[in-house]
Amino acid sequence: MSEPLTAVLVLHYGKASYTGRCLESILRWEGAPESYSLLVIDNSETQDYSLPAEAVSAGVTLVRTGKNLGYGGGMNFGIQEARRGGADLLFLLNNDVVFGQSCLAKLGGFLQENPKAGLVAPLIVYDGDPERIWATGSRILNLRGRSHDPFHNRRVREFPSPVRVDALTGCALMVRREVFDRIGLFDENYFAYYEDVDLCRRAGLSGYDSYFFPQVTLRHAVSASSRGRPPLRRRPEYFMARNRIYFVRKGSGRTKWLLFLLFLSLEALWYLLKNSLRLKFGRIASFALGVHDALADDSWLVGEPVRRGISACIITKDAGKTIERCLRSLEGAVDEIVVVDSGSGDDTLEICHRYTDKVYRTRFEGSYADLRNQAAAHASGPWILALDADEYLGEELRAELSGLCSQERYWGFFLKRINFYRDRVIRFGFPGIDSLVRLYRKEGSFFAGKVHEKVVTQGLAKRVVRLPLYHRQPTNNYTRASLQSKWRNYIEIEARERGKIPPLRRLLYRCAAPGAFLLRLLRDLFLLGGILDGYKGIKIALLLACYRYRLFMRLGAKTNE
Repeated sequence: MSEPLTAVLVLHYGKASYTGRCLESILRWEGAPESYSLLVIDNSETQDYSLPAEAVSAGVTLVRTGKNLGYGGGMNFGIQEARRGGADLLFLLNNDVVFGQSCLAKLGGFLQENPKAGLVAPLIVYDGDPERIWATGSRILNLRGRSHDPFHNRRVREFPSPVRVDALTGCALMVRREVFDRIGLFDENYFAYYEDVDLCRRAGLSGYDSYFFPQVTLRHAVSASSRGRPPLRRRPEYFMARNRIYFVRKGSGRTKWLLFLLFLSLEALWYLLKNSLRLKFGRIASFALGVHDALADDSWLVGEPVRRGISACIITKDAGKTIERCLRSLEGAVDEIVVVDSGSGDDTLEICHRYTDKVYRTRFEGSYADLRNQAAAHASGPWILALDADEYLGEELRAELSGLCSQERYWGFFLKRINFYRDRVIRFGFPGIDSLVRLYRKEGSFFAGKVHEKVVTQGLAKRVVRLPLYHRQPTNNYTRASLQSKWRNYIEIEARERGKIPPLRRLLYRCAAPGAFLLRLLRDLFLLGGILDGYKGIKIALLLACYRYRLFMRLGAKTNE
């Protein structure tokens, strides 16, 4: 196996002395200097930083962003430069870190030996107190919108092996290039704080694990480059409040979002009381401005404009009865059609070849998200319209597709999907008329989830489009045998996705199964109004409640392999 090309990126902001110290510690690394490239990104307002003579003679490259783009924007600038240079691994560094040893070989070797590992970070200690831990890795607390490092501010201890974590700090982070290729770069809307946690979360959803690697240690002069008294909207309290809300909004459904707002209200009261007693009114003002800007104004969430062009991506298997209806509805509405088939034994492929040359065959490996991502990878358009073979566009949606993609501020669109049970529209309950993100920007977006997969976009702003996307399955899909076969497949996939389950939790799943059945039935019938659909609404609610019961019993049956 050939040695990967590694690019070391140092983000300069603030004091040049810290950048010089960081470069000096890197240039003292043992090993051939040609084994890596070293890039300094001048992300300061003045743009007047100059490399020390030792760095110039060692071939260090200096690039200037033109202005302060924030951590995410500055790193994205450097990442693009490194990608053009052919780098396989990117080691991202703040300028206020110092190395005591070379670590490229160890961190890069770990990523090579562990294909599922996409990001890795060393043990980071305080520069002024090297026996005290600043960062290892964090667990993401979704309902609170925070990341928690259990070893922060603890004394240095022995860690026997690398540890898989939810998130890593961006002050010293090695990332595979393919991670950025798949999920996009840092979300620049954060500007400062949370962009590293967001990157790790998106990488995890895409199938890449984050690891803390304790066999390598570096020192960090915490916040050395950002000290001072900036304006209220530039203080850490402002960004932490604003970005925390943005982070939760990106990754939460309606229920989690409402629970988070409850937690936030309680924490805001405590924050106000605590800092009022300490006479820290500047902190209170910055915090309040951050909350206001996050909740009251979406203008800062606008993405970069992209060119028009829509690629329809369809996944199929034995869809001969429905695929032609789907393909006919796409003619003249999209720029290309991509089909990924996972082993059809009927005439599906023959029908598809009548409408497009981009027909690909693959094996189903237990993840519907992988199938959709494979289809998107074959697409050439900047916008993706993801469809199932039993879905088709209404005339109104056909006419408006191109116009939707001209709206620069949006990353994706929720399409109103009208579902049929046999030949009758389901108007209430679940699924009723549901909304799914099916039209989205290709750059930085991907599907996550092995079953019931959903789109993850780099940015937040999405819009609900009240134009019909129809979902109509063949009549024979509603037979008892067909439903039981589909259930077994979905349940097994969900069980494997959750991994090994401890014995106590398995027992809890079995005990909770009847309650899960009843709650799902009552929700669909009365809370969502499924009973208003009459016999078909009651039958659908019973079927979905049975599915939930069988899933809980499967999760409680045995340890998943």
